[in-house]
Amino acid sequence: MKSGKTIDIKQLTLDVLKTEEMLAYTIFNAVVEGFPPLEGFCKISKPKKVGKLNYFSVFYIIDTPDEMSRSAATLLTSKIDWKQLKKMLPEVESEMGIPYQHSTDYLFMEREIFMNNPECLSKEYIFRTLYPILVRLTGFRSNDLLFWDTETKPKVSSSLDIKENRSLIDRLKAFFQF
Repeated sequence: MKSGKTIDIKQLTLDVLKTEEMLAYTIFNAVVEGFPPLEGFCKISKPKKVGKLNYFSVFYIIDTPDEMSRSAATLLTSKIDWKQLKKMLPEVESEMGIPYQHSTDYLFMEREIFMNNPECLSKEYIFRTLYPILVRLTGFRSNDLLFWDTETKPKVSSSLDIKENRSLIDRLKAFFQF
């Protein structure tokens, strides 16, 4: 049964990010020749354990406010060869993608990365090894990777009441005070 209630995807995403067990995050840019530059947000979740495997999720949101940016994002993400991740990092046991989701204004992409060595889930490993490989693999050029925890929790805006006419990425920048 359909309810007549409108869902605010921007607010829903921001609410999820507030409660998600986030380990690290960054804003990134991507360039696809012949298209305007893309901007997005990347979140790496805190590690989780399934059986003997440890894994974490990498979640990307790409701003796609018009047809040109949607085409650029689709082209860029279709060229990412995730199978290369295991070849580039032998400690990756496997990876699995959650199907890409497109809304009118955003492309959402998530990967679950399973590691065969729990020591690979340290902040140091993610900062020095894994994240640089993800940047090479995806082509997403980022600002600094920032960690979110009780010791280094970043300053965030006290409110998500940010002008509705701004993009989700602009709202995330304001929330995380980039």
